[in-house]
Amino acid sequence: MKATCYLIIPLLAAILPACIDSAEAENGFRPWTRPEKLDDPQVLKRARMHFPELTWKLDENRLMVSLNQTDFTDLDLDYVSKGCAYSAYCKSVLESELYYANLGLTFPVETVKVRTTEDFLQEIRPNRRIILDVDRLDLVENFRRGAEQQFLTSPEDTPFFYIEPHHGSVILFNVPNLRIEGREGNTEIVHHVGDSEVLYFTRADNLTLKNVTLYHSQPYPCRGGVLNVVASKNVTILDSEFRGSGVTGIHLEKVDGALIEGVRITDNNLSALIFEESTRVLIRNSIVEKNTTVMSLMWSHDSNIEMENVIIRDNSGVDTWPPYPVDPEKAIMGWHNSKVTIRNSRIENNKYHRLFSDGSAQLINTVVRKNGLPGSAWEEFRKQEEEKKRFER
Repeated sequence: MKATCYLIIPLLAAILPACIDSAEAENGFRPWTRPEKLDDPQVLKRARMHFPELTWKLDENRLMVSLNQTDFTDLDLDYVSKGCAYSAYCKSVLESELYYANLGLTFPVETVKVRTTEDFLQEIRPNRRIILDVDRLDLVENFRRGAEQQFLTSPEDTPFFYIEPHHGSVILFNVPNLRIEGREGNTEIVHHVGDSEVLYFTRADNLTLKNVTLYHSQPYPCRGGVLNVVASKNVTILDSEFRGSGVTGIHLEKVDGALIEGVRITDNNLSALIFEESTRVLIRNSIVEKNTTVMSLMWSHDSNIEMENVIIRDNSGVDTWPPYPVDPEKAIMGWHNSKVTIRNSRIENNKYHRLFSDGSAQLINTVVRKNGLPGSAWEEFRKQEEEKKRFER
């Protein structure tokens, strides 16, 4: 009997942890755990399990899906394979790919509360409302460039975020319908590496950020931006603050449709706002103040921007700050091939070489005063005002 017990107890000790790990894996995904390598038939099996109402097949190493059993659309099988290590998480990966396949499918949004950085990163996925039930989240503490550590991941490790190993930027991608909300009075999201973006989103349609304050802990100046959003549609940023010492407060690139409302952008050192190839951007009821920038305070390229009830005050340009080149033409607003309308706003107490650079903006009921502009800029401004009055007549 004793001999039998001696044999059984070690056997149970070896089996039980494996069973527990397997149960945890099925219930959720731990982003800092490297997933197992799945073969294509396993991905097909899980796709059919999670979405039995759709027709699935494999065709020349592509995962194909159909709504009507006739017309098939291919998904990114390589991306799906990396995200399907655990059954519960695989469903979210498939939801993301189905959304971007433009099949017209909608998915329910689940609400979760988090209190730690670990929980926040773990809950990043499509169709998720994340409530930050904490005053402050610290991202990527004790970062060592290129070193392996907790949360130092690569795109092969987790399907929805990774931490870039050279600069520590937290990059979130393929996360449609993600909403991140802080507490009333704002939850701080703090990055401890000055060369990194605090948060960087790409392919994040219907993204919402609300009641958050993003900044670097490193003293001024930093070389990383605060918030970057790339290749996304319908972005909403509400009641938030983006402050130093990042190079740019908010940077939108290839964004179609954005509402920025009730935000404060301050203490940035390259530009406060940058827009590249972005359309239908509306900024209202916001403040851009106390930025000291090497380039133009606000810069736009091939974009369509509208500002309403925005206060732009107490900003200034500097002529030298490595590693960025000196911009002798820096302006309060540097527009290139962009349509910009500013109405019911105030532009005052700023110190830049000129009001506009390259292009101009349409100013409607906007006060421009006490700015350190040369006479030529004021003459150009007065000329625009006269032309506008002539047009209104």
